[in-house]
Amino acid sequence: MTKPIRLSRLILAVILPLAAGCSGSVGPSAMQTTTASRAALLAGDYALTITVDDRCSNVMAPTWTYRARLTDEGGYVTIHVVGGGYTESTDVGQVYTFADFTARFIWNLDYPDFNYPKPPTNALLLYGSSETTIRNGTMSGTIVGTASTTLDLNGRCYGSHRFALISTGG
Repeated sequence: MTKPIRLSRLILAVILPLAAGCSGSVGPSAMQTTTASRAALLAGDYALTITVDDRCSNVMAPTWTYRARLTDEGGYVTIHVVGGGYTESTDVGQVYTFADFTARFIWNLDYPDFNYPKPPTNALLLYGSSETTIRNGTMSGTIVGTASTTLDLNGRCYGSHRFALISTGG
C-alpha cells in the first residue's frame, strides 16, 4: 500500500464523519489520532540529507545523503539508512510523534564502540535530537548534537546540524 493511499484513507476517516455530523450550529468533535496511527502514516521510503554545522564542515564532508526507510514500530518509527558510507541498512534513530503532528527525533548514527558494525568506508557518526513539524510527508529541522566520522572518531564536533527527510512515495 502506498503512502498517498494511506493518507487518503486517513483524510476520509476524518472528513466523512465531520460532514455527516454537521447540522445546525453545533459541530462534531474532531477525530483523535494515536501514536500508532501516526507511526503507520510515516512509515515508508524517504530521501534523507544531513548538513553538518558550518563549524564542522572543515573536518568532514558538509553534506551527507541517504536512502532512508521509516519502519512502523507500533507507536514510534525507526529510521534505517543506506548510503553515506553505510552499505547495509543501518538503524540510525527513532521518531516519536505527538497529537499536534510534531515529532521528536533521537538520532544515533552511533560510534562503533556501541555494538554497531563499523562501515567499510567513511561514514558520518551523529548523536543528538531534534524537534520538527510533519508537513505533507516532509520533515526537516536541526539536530543538536555531536558529529564525527568513522575515519576520525576523535574529531567530534558539537553543533546544530540540519536534516531533511522527503518522502519518495514508497
